[in-house]
Amino acid sequence: MTTLLVKDYLTPDVAKLDESTSLSQAIELLQDAKVISLPVVNGQNELIGFVSEQDLIKPLLEGSYYCDGAVKVGDFMQTELVTVTPNMNVFDIAQSMDNQRPKSYPVVEDGKFVGMLYRADVLSALNKHYQSCQPA
Repeated sequence: MTTLLVKDYLTPDVAKLDESTSLSQAIELLQDAKVISLPVVNGQNELIGFVSEQDLIKPLLEGSYYCDGAVKVGDFMQTELVTVTPNMNVFDIAQSMDNQRPKSYPVVEDGKFVGMLYRADVLSALNKHYQSCQPA
């Protein structure tokens, strides 16, 4: 069986958030990057959290309702993280995604954030392999 490694398909240059990033800034960064989630890292580039589009809805709704402009990423980020490493097999991750696991995964190596593996990256890897299996 062919091995498709995360390191060959991850998205390395994604915007990063920190705990003090405002709710509005987080939304703008997510939308500008055209992705569904972003990592939250500390000053040493260690992954400390994760924010998805879904995570933004509740604080935005509450902040809009109460006109609370002081909401920060640290107030609502996910801290129970499912991460992958660069040498993991994309096929294994695709199987996890098929069972309703996250739609994106932070990629961590030696305790440092190195990129994101989005569902689109997994689809690209699987499609490339699928096309290589087809007769010319």
